[in-house]
Amino acid sequence: MALVMIAKEVITDEIPPLIHTDSGEKALNWMEEFKVSHLPVLKNGNFVGLVSESDILDKKDPALS
Repeated sequence: MALVMIAKEVITDEIPPLIHTDSGEKALNWMEEFKVSHLPVLKNGNFVGLVSESDILDKKDPALS
């Protein structure tokens, strides 16, 4: 049986979610602002995953991995 996660059930008002089309720069800025290393990501209002600072930095510069 698949687990369906409703975004509003797992995301607080204190840390806003990213939308799947948001930029890595926006994600890094929010991580710094909210002092977190991961942010939730939504697509069409549904939770699709978490993105980390290292995910973004590795994607921006493959030489870092």
